[in-house]
Amino acid sequence: MPNLPKNPLKVDLSQLNPAQREAVVSADGPLLVLAGAGTGKTRVVACRVAWLVARGVEPGAILAVTFTNRAAREMKRRIADMIPAAMAEPITVCTFHSFGARLLRLHIGRLGYAPNFDIANDAYVEGVVQSLLTELGLPANNPPTAVWKQCLSKAKASLLTPDEIAADDAGWPPGFERLYPRYIMRMKAMNVLDFDDLLSLVVRLWQEHPEVLEECRRQYRYLMVDEYQDTNHTQFVLTSLLAGAAANLCVVGDDDQSIYGWRGAAVGNILGFQDQFPKAKVVRLEQNYRSSNTILEAANQVIANNPRRHHKALWSRGGQGDKIMIVKAKNENEEAEFAASLVRERKAVRGGSLDQFAVLYRSNHLSRSLEDAFRRAGIDYCVVGAKSFCQRREVIDALSFLRLAANPRDDQSLLRVLNVPPRGIGDRSLGHLLELQRTLGGTLQELMVAGPFPQGLSAAAATAAGEFSRCLQEWRSRLRQPGGLAEKIRGYLREIGYLDGLARIYKPRQDAIRRRENVLELFNAAAELEDRRGSDATLGEFLELFTLRDDNDRVKGRLEGSVALMTVHAAKGLEFPVVIVIGMEHELFPHHNSLKEGGLEEERRLFYVAATRAREELYLTYAARRRVGGNESVRRVSPFVREIPVCHTIDTDVASAFKPASAETAAEYLTKMKEMFGAANN
Repeated sequence: MPNLPKNPLKVDLSQLNPAQREAVVSADGPLLVLAGAGTGKTRVVACRVAWLVARGVEPGAILAVTFTNRAAREMKRRIADMIPAAMAEPITVCTFHSFGARLLRLHIGRLGYAPNFDIANDAYVEGVVQSLLTELGLPANNPPTAVWKQCLSKAKASLLTPDEIAADDAGWPPGFERLYPRYIMRMKAMNVLDFDDLLSLVVRLWQEHPEVLEECRRQYRYLMVDEYQDTNHTQFVLTSLLAGAAANLCVVGDDDQSIYGWRGAAVGNILGFQDQFPKAKVVRLEQNYRSSNTILEAANQVIANNPRRHHKALWSRGGQGDKIMIVKAKNENEEAEFAASLVRERKAVRGGSLDQFAVLYRSNHLSRSLEDAFRRAGIDYCVVGAKSFCQRREVIDALSFLRLAANPRDDQSLLRVLNVPPRGIGDRSLGHLLELQRTLGGTLQELMVAGPFPQGLSAAAATAAGEFSRCLQEWRSRLRQPGGLAEKIRGYLREIGYLDGLARIYKPRQDAIRRRENVLELFNAAAELEDRRGSDATLGEFLELFTLRDDNDRVKGRLEGSVALMTVHAAKGLEFPVVIVIGMEHELFPHHNSLKEGGLEEERRLFYVAATRAREELYLTYAARRRVGGNESVRRVSPFVREIPVCHTIDTDVASAFKPASAETAAEYLTKMKEMFGAANN
């Protein structure tokens, strides 16, 4: 440990419980903090960072890695509340992907890429995959494009090379051994990285250029990783390489909340931490600050049925709380009506806003009957996980125009927007352009205005293509100049015909207006970046911020004043006073696909996450009969429901669920109603 400063900082640890304090002051060597749901892990990580600085660790030597931008912002805020701003600023708190992007900007030239690479979002990658499937004669719908894309991500997350894929018999779709190397070549030719590249290329960089790894180790001597249970193989390797022999590595997580195996998360990373670091210290955070003991004891009992886990037993000083109500409905419609009626009844009793309530479900399709019931009841709701801002077609198109201006090699963006709005350059002309590229080489932007391509177009289309290219070149130069980013973006999108062309693309007029408002929101975002960065704000930085933003960044704002309807996966990290979990049926929760694939343990962890979202009241509902695939079938209650001790539950049906209130509850209800009517009359 470095020498203490002459006037050491004082970090107040008095509000921490003993286990939290132990995690904070265990500074050197490997440390595993098993942080159960609602046990204050963010506070612990922030306090630990502040405590290290107070003990003389250089702020720039600390790296704290999270999984979401929102978590990184919250951690930065808490650290800044504990130590002077000048000391908090040099501390690196970021997501894995932001860290990778930052490092690759400095060193990716060693791997044959240009440092001004673009970062592709999901929509961009899907477009590249569709294009390559067509070129290779592979089916785009069997399997669907999304499955091909998922296989690409899985291969990169496993750090597999194209040669290893070709020799691997791991159930890849036929033809994947051809798609994988072609995809890597195409993305590199366009100087575009996908999200998986931001991690896998860092590992490759460090393995092929150990001097870069040593430089990073010298800089980041204290490493912390949040949500370690969600790390995949690449993140595991990246973390291990950076930790090195010194292994001043603190990982924080909860194996009982590892619910992302379907996208590559490996629960074995946290389960095997002590095997990797035999001298690791383990601290268990078990005191919960969120839920009642009834909810915690029920969740503990269910998750204890998983054989592979670190033992934890959550408890709270907040009291025993209400029993969990298990409600049987006749069918999915009665179940949805019950959820709406329950929200209305509990809001009348509790008062407050509708955002106290959340209805969770295992699969997205279950939201349909819920939405119908809430609409009929006149209850405001928000479906979390619906199409995010950056997934809207008009926003993707606008960002594609901007990517073209930033990257002359971006063929995929050119193909997307060359005829948006229509310029007389149809699919046949675009196919001819691609054929010329295969024959002559070069970028599509180069071929578009030279050689045989414009000669094959009508006079109007050739003129439009030439004007498009001229505008693009002119604004590319302007956008590279410092200052006025938001106004330049507006001018560029107007002159290239997109901003005013929305009325030609979208009908009716109201739809065009709504989509134009979404495009205008991009200008607001650019202006906000300018407010923070001044004339240093660049188009490349703007595009990177948009690409790396989280879908959940705007969740809390969307939920204000409305009931949250969401999948359990989307609810991770959130909490509500009242939670209703619907569809608690065998082969629905646990899901039949997971049962077939041997994923019962992850399904049980998913239920554990669902239950621990509730602070005060938890309701579990299931239907006796439900339509599945258009056919009605008899349903069985989920085994997870029956794993809850009966002393913590009340079994009932919809007809009996709303019993007459006690005199005390009735009096409280009448008082609230009088207050409501009084306010309305005033």
